[in-house]
Amino acid sequence: MTGRMRSDQKTKRPKDQKTKRPKDQKTNTMFHIMHTSADLDAAVKASHEKPVVIFKHSATCPFSAAAQIEVAHAKHDLDIYGIVVQYVPDLKTEIAERLDVEHASPQAIVVHKGKAVSHFWRSEIKERTLKGEVSALVG
Repeated sequence: MTGRMRSDQKTKRPKDQKTKRPKDQKTNTMFHIMHTSADLDAAVKASHEKPVVIFKHSATCPFSAAAQIEVAHAKHDLDIYGIVVQYVPDLKTEIAERLDVEHASPQAIVVHKGKAVSHFWRSEIKERTLKGEVSALVG
C-alpha cells in the first residue's frame, strides 16, 4: 500500500502522548452556561474585572442560531455567559430585572462594572460589534 490511507483507517496517538493546551488559552466551550441566580451573580461580579457578554438565546429560533454563530466566533476573545431561555425562564426574567434591560431573544448584553452598558437583538448580534463594544470599554 502507498502512503495514502483508506477512509476506514484512523491515525492513533500513543496512549502516553497527550495534547497540551497553553495555560493562557481558554477552554473550547462557547460560554459559561448559567443555570441559577448564583451564576448570574458570578457574571456580574466578573464584569467588575472586565466587561462580559450575557447571551440569551432560544433552542428553537433561527435568529438565535444565527446569533449563536456570531457569538461562537467571539468566544476566544470575550467572556461570555449564556442561557437557553426555554430551560431557565426565571433566570431570563431575573437578568432583565437586575440589568434593567427589557428581555428579548436572542439578546447579547454587554455588562461592565455590574451595569448593562449596551445590548443587541437578533441581527444586531455580530462578532465585530461585540468585540468593538468591549474594546471601547477597556481602552
